[in-house]
Amino acid sequence: MNPGQIRPIVVCVFRDGDRLLAAEFEDPASGKLFYRPLGGAIHFGEYSRDCIVREIWEEMGCD
Repeated sequence: MNPGQIRPIVVCVFRDGDRLLAAEFEDPASGKLFYRPLGGAIHFGEYSRDCIVREIWEEMGCD
């Protein structure tokens, strides 16, 4: 991806009472851990609803 380029993404928030499901990632530059909702980049021509299903499967290790 080029700097300044817009990248469409989808995210899905799973909530159970006061708890949220989030994925843990490591920032490659700093090595620090961070958390974000499950999701990812929408492929060209892909519907957002199809993308979120694909991303959830990928991030949960079910692909």
